[in-house]
Amino acid sequence: MSLCNEVTNFSERVYHYLSRVFSYRLRLAEVGITDIFIFEVADYCNNHGLINVKMYGTTWKIETKYGNDIDLFIQRADGKYNRFALQAKSMFYNGAYRDLKLRRAPNQWDKLLDHEADFNSKSFYLFYNGTPNFRPIRTAPTRTDCIGTPTIQQLGLGIVETRIVKRIRETVLTPHGQAYMRHFFPDHMDSIRKLFCCEGGGYSDLKGYDYKDIYRGAPYKLIQISQQELDRDEEIISEQEEEVYLKEHPDIAPLRLIIDNKAEN
Repeated sequence: MSLCNEVTNFSERVYHYLSRVFSYRLRLAEVGITDIFIFEVADYCNNHGLINVKMYGTTWKIETKYGNDIDLFIQRADGKYNRFALQAKSMFYNGAYRDLKLRRAPNQWDKLLDHEADFNSKSFYLFYNGTPNFRPIRTAPTRTDCIGTPTIQQLGLGIVETRIVKRIRETVLTPHGQAYMRHFFPDHMDSIRKLFCCEGGGYSDLKGYDYKDIYRGAPYKLIQISQQELDRDEEIISEQEEEVYLKEHPDIAPLRLIIDNKAEN
């Protein structure tokens, strides 16, 4: 078992669970699924003694300047870290991503592309998918990664490059049209397993970060599931301090994961 397998299995569980939710014409907000995803990763690493994964969270729910919910740093063979900025969106029961709306520029995807330019990152929309209540997806996945072609269930956590989302949302759809999974799948959607299973997240052309250049200070706290951490008093940050942190580090995301290439225990 590995973190790669755990993330792949979690993607499948999300797909099956959301499919059941959608069958009742209900929905789940992306923030809840993201919180469960982070818990699953933290719990897995704790239970298996993994020392090559470090997770940091802010002490409050922040509104990020660039729209990224998760920062993911993955070490390459040369020791540098590729940076991935993820913005999560949950499918609605009819298969639409209702929050993927076209508004007055700059839209959210524009901000994510600014993040790529400003911080040498690669950004994605992270879509939480299931079988829609209407017009179920019947096409098989076609995009491959370093371990093959994922199943449709492994697209429970599907990723699409931001530039693709921007193009489809602005040029393919009408201004008030809804974006559906079928607009991105199968041509443009990978499983998130690609980032966790493939060296450097599957991207070799990024500039890369040195570990010392990855910010891990306040307002971040190291996420560890241990009694020592649970017993520690929670630091209270004032609104003034919050404004200072966000001004000095505008790229702060609520969650930051750092994965190095040390062998897993």
